[in-house]
Amino acid sequence: MGRFLSIGVIPAPIADFAPHGHETWEIVQYTYGRGIATIGEQRIPFVPGTIICMPPGIPHKEWSENGYTNIFMHTDRYPGNGRVPIFTDPPDRPFFNTAMMLHREFHLRESGWQALTQHLFDTLMMYLSRWEKRSTVHPLVDQLKAAIVRELPNPKFDLSDAIDEMPVSSDHLRRLFRQATGKTPLEYLTQLRMDEACQLLKVGGFSVKEIAARVGFSDPYYFSRTFKQVMKVSPTEYLAKLDNHHSHPHHHAHP
Repeated sequence: MGRFLSIGVIPAPIADFAPHGHETWEIVQYTYGRGIATIGEQRIPFVPGTIICMPPGIPHKEWSENGYTNIFMHTDRYPGNGRVPIFTDPPDRPFFNTAMMLHREFHLRESGWQALTQHLFDTLMMYLSRWEKRSTVHPLVDQLKAAIVRELPNPKFDLSDAIDEMPVSSDHLRRLFRQATGKTPLEYLTQLRMDEACQLLKVGGFSVKEIAARVGFSDPYYFSRTFKQVMKVSPTEYLAKLDNHHSHPHHHAHP
């Protein structure tokens, strides 16, 4: 991971930025407007959500007919290997949200800000690393996964409607999703809800009815049936196993 150096924002739209260069890597996320970034001889179109990693020592400039804004940050190294890595922030904007937290902490400079800003920057770099490795995954699969996670506790969430709203045929998207995850969208949603239910059972203090409601089931009986189908035990049996484990901890023999 590179060392975080600085972050800034262009808060109001500008039409162009004259050619300039840096001794460091500059990572730019465009937040408004459409235009062209020229890096050396390479011309890269950008829209809101485009992330461009600009290598050191190469002059670059930006132009937009109607103006653009961005977030820009600097680091001493990035695994670009002479390329200009380009990414797109997903619709729920995890990169943008983390970058704005980083911007806040960098400029507030409250207690522990150096460690916190480096951690936030490392998080941004981990997003880019993940997206680099998963470039073969269709972006609509990621978009559907994000929608599923977001709607996890919502009992009125209609998975079929979410799939139908995507700009490809529902059958094609289901095939892409299964190729990427090994599960159908419904299996993926159900597994996430059961995993969340298990965590709530471990935390304790919730009735089965309350847990069902928290993981998107309006009918606690249907929740219990689904839980047993997926986990092979009922919620009460799962709780009993937890209680038994806690009341009989493993004892290690002393030498």
